[in-house]
Amino acid sequence: MEQAVDMKPLQEIMLDEAVDVMLSAFQEEAFTAAWLDLSRPKLRRRYAHAVKLKFKLYLEAGHPILVAVEKGRVIGLQVLN
Repeated sequence: MEQAVDMKPLQEIMLDEAVDVMLSAFQEEAFTAAWLDLSRPKLRRRYAHAVKLKFKLYLEAGHPILVAVEKGRVIGLQVLN
């Protein structure tokens, strides 16, 4: 059964969810895991805050960030330059 996935511009209300999806995707990625242990809750929170600020700057500068949304949940994202 196919599920509808919508691509839409990231809205500020979706920031926390989008950042969590990104950090989850990179937690086990070899290069990132070698220098950043995202399994540590305190480090993950701090890094999530930094990524959230970076996303806000991207949006303010006019760089689009698209999110894939399924059943009201962010399941993916794409940062465009």
